[in-house]
Amino acid sequence: MFFNKEKYRRKKLVNKEAQKKRKRAKLIIAVLTIITIAATTTPDLHLEKQLGMKYTEWFDMLQHGGYYFLLGVTVFLIFPERKYIQLILFVLCLGSLVLEVAQAWIPGRTFTLLDITSNYLGITLAFLVNLIIRYYRNKRKRQVLKRA
Repeated sequence: MFFNKEKYRRKKLVNKEAQKKRKRAKLIIAVLTIITIAATTTPDLHLEKQLGMKYTEWFDMLQHGGYYFLLGVTVFLIFPERKYIQLILFVLCLGSLVLEVAQAWIPGRTFTLLDITSNYLGITLAFLVNLIIRYYRNKRKRQVLKRA
């Protein structure tokens, strides 16, 4: 299988603070999932209409890519452990694809490859930002350890 199940097994948490963090993370993920599903399945929910603008492909790409960028950065910050990176990327990409394909059957919504491409660009940028953040965090930790 693509993922090693042992790696993602739930660990028993004895620390109350760790339990609170996990609960908070679950709540944030649930809220983000609900917002994403609601935004992508609501008929005629287009930001350019709300702003009184004309439809342009670039603005549409900016919306899709920007949303998935923010979603990706948020999820990567919630789960900074290296072992979750593959799982996060897989879930974000699969979820994006499923929601875009589902739009083909929703009145007032359309399925386009441009939307999927911009979603994947946003996810990729979020992944790259995550790598940069992790690089500088690790660099700072190494500097602190050298001083000690």
